[in-house]
Amino acid sequence: MRPFNVEIYDSNFNYKDHTGINNEKFKYKYDYLDPEKNKVEIPTPTRVAVNDYLRILNGEKEIWGIVSKVEKGTEKEKKLIDVTYTDIMGCFDVDILADIDLLGIGSLEQYIMARIAEVFVSGDEYQRIPGLTLTAEGSTTGWTLDISADNDTDHYTKVNLLDDIILGAFRKYEVRLSFVWDIGAKAIRATISKNTASVKTIETEFPNIISKSVKYKTIKKEINKDLIYNKKDCSMRTTYYLHPDGSYDTVADNRISPVTPKLESVSTKTASEYEANYQKTLTSGISKITSAQKKLEKGESLDEETIADEEAAAVELNTVDGISITVDQDGLVAGWDKDAMTELVDEYVITEEYANRCVLMALTEFNQKAQDKAAKTFGSNKYENLIEIECLAHDALVTPEDLSVGQLTDVIDEGSTYRTILTGREVTNKSVKLIYGNVRIELTKQIKGRS
Repeated sequence: MRPFNVEIYDSNFNYKDHTGINNEKFKYKYDYLDPEKNKVEIPTPTRVAVNDYLRILNGEKEIWGIVSKVEKGTEKEKKLIDVTYTDIMGCFDVDILADIDLLGIGSLEQYIMARIAEVFVSGDEYQRIPGLTLTAEGSTTGWTLDISADNDTDHYTKVNLLDDIILGAFRKYEVRLSFVWDIGAKAIRATISKNTASVKTIETEFPNIISKSVKYKTIKKEINKDLIYNKKDCSMRTTYYLHPDGSYDTVADNRISPVTPKLESVSTKTASEYEANYQKTLTSGISKITSAQKKLEKGESLDEETIADEEAAAVELNTVDGISITVDQDGLVAGWDKDAMTELVDEYVITEEYANRCVLMALTEFNQKAQDKAAKTFGSNKYENLIEIECLAHDALVTPEDLSVGQLTDVIDEGSTYRTILTGREVTNKSVKLIYGNVRIELTKQIKGRS
């Protein structure tokens, strides 16, 4: 293997210095779930400072990090400097305010990109990461994250960008961040996407495997049947089933036995509540349009907000049989007749069609909340393992250099097959240890308060 060298750049990618390192002592650990601090010894008088960019390469692979600490060597090794560096993912370990109303809207990839950008691209000038560019690839829709407001009236809540959003998305949907450092363009290109590589198969009994460790999280009761009902109306209920491949839905086929059920509840509006609330929406729409039309009759002009309110009211009123109105650019509704509109609404809200519509709206809300609840219950079971496989750096069967975070892998060990996901690696000058699964046996996260 070719020797490793170290290059130092300032945070604007201006070259500062370079040096060689002791290959025998070199070791690097990368953990996507808990950004690691690594150390490298470099000889004095290499120019290096906190916040510099550090690049370790040997012509075959390269490792980037951000310098977080610089220490002189011991009395015995005065000619060495200990440099501590952290993966760029560690920068995202910050608390932010998340708008609850944005959860589940659009693609998950776009949502993550927006949250990172508002802090590290367009936010506080001193907190920005120079050269960071963001690209969202793929379109994960219908997504949820385990984030909620403290009460029903709050629209914002404090979350950790790394733990709650970035890693939450990875654990539930395999959406990950990958980075390319471009010295020439002075850019750090971050891509938010899924790893689309085909599933890899590794057999631990093969002679090319240097060492292995396969551990599963001990779960006393792994839930495989989730019964969910509405607190406000117990007749609204559904059941989700976990299947052997890790998927879950409301189809009671291809199930896991023995059954371990869980009874849960959600709170959503009932059909009667929708009937009352939607009738208020319709009558309120009539009032808004009537008020606007009176202003126009007096020769007053309408502001953009008032016209927007009229347009929204028109959309709702046009669902009523016999009503078909349009709002022009000035807010005028031709031939507006409040009394006629009120009579049509009063007739509509006592029809079977209206009752059925409210039942459908109530069921839609309940089903969405139930799906979110099942996703939270079953999602915690995903890739709950810790599998470590060590092989030579250039192993032709495992090909560790071709594998990146998010790689789905079937590990065959002692006749059993475990579906897992690549989440980290340890690199030395001779071997690579691949780290799979979402479980960490160490107490790192508990110590950091991030469990």
